[in-house]
Amino acid sequence: MIGLLGLALLYGIAFALSENRSAVSLRLVAWGLSLQVALGLLIIRTDWGTALFSAMGDGVHAMLVFADQGSLFVFGQAADPNGSLGSVFAFRVLPIVIFISALFSVLYYMGIMQRIVLLMAKTMHRLMGVSGSESLAAAANVFMGQTEAPIIVAPYISAMTRSELMALMTTGMATVSGAVLGAYIALGIRPEYLLSASVMAAPAALVMAKLLIPETEQSKTAGNVMLEVEPTDVNVIDSAARGAGQGITLALNIGGMLIAFLAIIYMIDGILALIGNAFASVQSFLTMLVIIGSIAIAYALGWGPPPKTRQMVLATTGALIIVAVGIFMVRGASPISFGLRPILATIFAPLAFLTGVPWAEAGTVGELFGIKLMLNEFVAYTELSVLLAEETLSPKSELIASYALCGFANFASIGIQIGGI
Repeated sequence: MIGLLGLALLYGIAFALSENRSAVSLRLVAWGLSLQVALGLLIIRTDWGTALFSAMGDGVHAMLVFADQGSLFVFGQAADPNGSLGSVFAFRVLPIVIFISALFSVLYYMGIMQRIVLLMAKTMHRLMGVSGSESLAAAANVFMGQTEAPIIVAPYISAMTRSELMALMTTGMATVSGAVLGAYIALGIRPEYLLSASVMAAPAALVMAKLLIPETEQSKTAGNVMLEVEPTDVNVIDSAARGAGQGITLALNIGGMLIAFLAIIYMIDGILALIGNAFASVQSFLTMLVIIGSIAIAYALGWGPPPKTRQMVLATTGALIIVAVGIFMVRGASPISFGLRPILATIFAPLAFLTGVPWAEAGTVGELFGIKLMLNEFVAYTELSVLLAEETLSPKSELIASYALCGFANFASIGIQIGGI
């Protein structure tokens, strides 16, 4: 019930922020929600649905074994998780990105992925009533990612309506590419969760996009779904080579990104720990707030700043006092800890709880939500893999976290999307 309440709350917030609430399509919202619920029930509540996605997960695992053979040939024992070096991320996970990228490139050259994308696009187009370009972009994002999927609808982008552009960007944020999906599975995330989350994200993202910016213009692709992709490869070998080259670039980007972002997390934690040592208790922290507030009030009342500045200073001081009182009421005289992780856990714990995570684990999962938003989902999944190895989370929290982290939605992706589109 908590999960349903959270879903209703998220939809309610999107509706409240809508540009034109009267233009929201109830058919689209109803079918989008129905598709999510149907897929969820199929995967979780039916034996054959669970078996189907488990079989798909086993198939993905088998593909990863093939990738391991290539890694062992190039890197030797360094790529063997049972070797003397143990499981080395650079040799164990990143080569999978290269293999999956090459495989998907071959599948696109053979026309297999286009047929799957077209089938998904036509289904969403007929049921939800979205335009052809929107449904194509949403379906392509499930497999390709936020920078490659716009290529599928490149001929239509210049003529897209504002609502269609919103849908294109939202579906890009809500999904991940097939290449990195294999890397997440190699980290220990259950493949059936990731596969189902990727599929469910497409209609969910369309609903959120159409709630925020509903369609009020006439789309040029409103009545048809056409997939037009010009072949760029000469043959299968050329396609595999091009995909491998793209995979190498992606793998290097992932490795460098993890080095930088994990270092940033530890640096921020270290800085906040120094602050925490200086104000190791609630009382000393409140004393700091009182001193700051006193200086601010003296400035506002005694030194004659402009009226707007005086109002801003007094409002900020009032907010500090409210924070101080709130902290004292919640924490009392207990020690206070500073750190990026506790801050993220505190901020995002209510959101995690509303998604259905038990309150006892909401802080842990909320921390993952914050890491995903501030940094990216790869860092968050890396942290989740540690929790899974330590068996810290319950099965329910593992499922929700695996689903919720499956998407490119973070601050860095804004720039990536602008550049890609």
